[in-house]
Order: sequence, then structure tokens, then C-alpha cells
Amino acid sequence: KYWPCDGREIGFMAYSPVAGYNNMLLSATNDALHLVLDDDMPDVLYASANTTAAKTPYSKLSPSPVSLGEFRHAMSQVVVELIVAPGVNDVTLTHLSLTTLRRNATFFLSGGDDGLDVVDEELPYEFVFISERIGLPANSTHTENVFLYPGTEDYTSVSIGLLGPQGDAFDRTYPMFFFQSNNPLHLERAKRTTLRILITANTVSDPTPTIDLKGVLSDWDQRGNFGMTVN
Repeated sequence: KYWPCDGREIGFMAYSPVAGYNNMLLSATNDALHLVLDDDMPDVLYASANTTAAKTPYSKLSPSPVSLGEFRHAMSQVVVELIVAPGVNDVTLTHLSLTTLRRNATFFLSGGDDGLDVVDEELPYEFVFISERIGLPANSTHTENVFLYPGTEDYTSVSIGLLGPQGDAFDRTYPMFFFQSNNPLHLERAKRTTLRILITANTVSDPTPTIDLKGVLSDWDQRGNFGMTVN
């Protein structure tokens, strides 16, 4: 926004996508994002500061680009994967959703990887994936994914409703810790966690001609697959 005239070095912060929606608002001080989970939650990205400014001061006259470093994911990605085993027929899915009790957070851009501050109060939000009856063919897979705040695995649950061939209903809600693997289940920033239910019986555009801002995207890192079996 301005060039400091008191000897301070210039620090750059960037984020994506453009803020201004109900789920992502830029603070009045332009250094924090207010986040509210909803069905259209974007993949929030950030790049924090010119970390070498103290050693290599940036000048308006410098031909060198400003390094924003790496654009990183602020959120944790959760995949809900519903698998119907071979030979299992006439199963109907009536409901599939994921609920979190942690809906609000603030991401302080200057904080970098430690910039996320999740509001510590229960504000339930349900991501409803399926609310109508859908037949599940044998040996089929249904996948949904959402963005959640890292570290909120203890406040997250998955609900599923099924109908059997005789009309028998199955309706359960499972806390995230029900899903098992060889590793502990934690939601981590920039990592993807798969919750598996098995049914068995670049370059950034230059803001001015004199400043070159560049960043590269950090891709998702697979955290692990965690599963449970519904007989």
C-alpha cells in the first residue's frame, strides 16, 4: 500500500483467492483473513513476507523480483470416500454428511505457517453431501471432499444413512477417531486425510510495472487413509 519512509524494510504478503465473500473477508488492516466454513469454502492460499529483507533490503529501484516464497495451503483437506465391496447389492445411500464444531477462524498473514487462529467455541456446521436416496452399485466408490481447519479432528464427525434390500435402515454418526489406520489421525495444514467407509454384507501478475512478485504453489501432501467397515 505504501513505501515506508522511516528506514523499515518492506514486507510483502499475498493470499488467494480474492477476499470479499461471506466465507473469506480481509481485515481492515489488510493483514488477516477472517474465515467462515461453508459449502463453497475455497482452497485458501498464502505467501508471507520477504523473509530475506533484513539481509537484502528491497529498493524501489531494484531490478530484482520480490520473492514471496511458496504459496501454501492454509487449510486441511478431508476426503470422505464411500466404497461398496464387490458382491454387495441393493444398498441405498440416504444420507452422507460431515459436521465440524469449529466454523470460524482468523488467518494472520504475517504469521506464515503458524498464522491460523481457530475460534475456540462450538459453532456446528454440517457439510451435506447426500440428502436424497441413491442406489449404490456393488464395487463402486463415492467421493466427497471439504476444507477444514487443521487440528480440529476432535470436533469432526461423519454421518451416514443406508437402507438394505429388506428396507432395514442404518443411520449412524461416527466421530473422526473411529476411523483407524497405522498412524494417529490428525488434521494437518496442507495435508489431505482420507476417511474411508467400506460397506461389506505460478506466477502472480505484477501489481505495478516496477515490482515483480513471484510464487510457486505448494501441492497437497497425502496425510493418510483412515478407514472403517460397515457390515
